[in-house]
Amino acid sequence: MNPVRLRTDVPEREALNIRTGMLVRVNVEGTSTVHEGRVVRLSPSVDEANRTLLIETEIPNASNALRPGSFARAEIVASSSQRGIVVPAAAVVSFAGIDRVFTVRDGKASEIRIKTGRRTDAGIEILEGVAAGDQVVINPGNMTDGETVTVTGK
Repeated sequence: MNPVRLRTDVPEREALNIRTGMLVRVNVEGTSTVHEGRVVRLSPSVDEANRTLLIETEIPNASNALRPGSFARAEIVASSSQRGIVVPAAAVVSFAGIDRVFTVRDGKASEIRIKTGRRTDAGIEILEGVAAGDQVVINPGNMTDGETVTVTGK
């Protein structure tokens, strides 16, 4: 019971970034408390069936508030000092597996292909294609590249 061990499958594409000692934030179903633990073990191999890496996290549980078998959502903190660019989910247009956003340059819409990262309630992380400070169209609808745009607020 103390510590509680959490086993989590991490997608193979993210597995290279995971190291022992990394901070893990855990929310348990039915509570609003965020519990923190550390990655203590990494599986030596990727599961061939689902292309995931099994990791094990230990979470202190001195008060016995956490119960084995509970459903939990975990977030591995890869780098707490690194800042990212996040846009609202409505700003990202996906078609045929390609993600795009429209930025505003010189009063015209400019279609930009992007590479996305994590998806959270706050929005979608942009890894490539958009720089900090770029104006992004929030709800582009059927907008086309080169269309005239009027900026109404910031």
